[in-house]
Amino acid sequence: MEFKTTSIKEPSNYSNRLISVTLTPKETRCFASNASAGDKIIGSVGIVPADAVVQINLYNVENNLVTAKLDKPIKGLDFSNLNYNVAENGFYSLCLSNNHSDLVTFVVSFRVETVTNKGMSSLSTVEDMKGVITYADRLLTTTREIMERMEAYSTREYLLSKVIDRMNSRIVTWSVIQMIVVIGLCCYQIYHISSFFEVKSFV
Repeated sequence: MEFKTTSIKEPSNYSNRLISVTLTPKETRCFASNASAGDKIIGSVGIVPADAVVQINLYNVENNLVTAKLDKPIKGLDFSNLNYNVAENGFYSLCLSNNHSDLVTFVVSFRVETVTNKGMSSLSTVEDMKGVITYADRLLTTTREIMERMEAYSTREYLLSKVIDRMNSRIVTWSVIQMIVVIGLCCYQIYHISSFFEVKSFV
């Protein structure tokens, strides 16, 4: 069995990564992250083809280089919507194994979230207040960016709806013209055929 491990250093508070990896038959790939008690490991794993035979497990390992002691996976996890509350400090390794007879592509979303709740009593220094102000500024900037994108999407949607309405009106007009032309041609053909039979019967 081919075995590979990937270790990515996590930021202190939040890390998110979306990975697409294709494994050959009997190949295993692991992704290790450091987490502390109280953190959340959140993510999902999708496979293509959907009916492929695979094995997905989450392990608590000694460090990000340990790959031999993968015999005790954490039980009861739903990897289509992973939400695991970390119980103890350490490295956590998400391992993907391809037991299929052909190539399998895994689409993995995997992140560690650290939730820190601070009450007003903990804001005892100027530096604490500066941290709160910095966070508020970032939140305001992000909100403005989201609003700008929403406005841009709304404008684009409005323009597209106008274009679609115009195209629909043109299609309706062209269809009516075609119908009139076809009816005219049919009437002409009927008149021409009836005239031919009238001349034939007269002779």
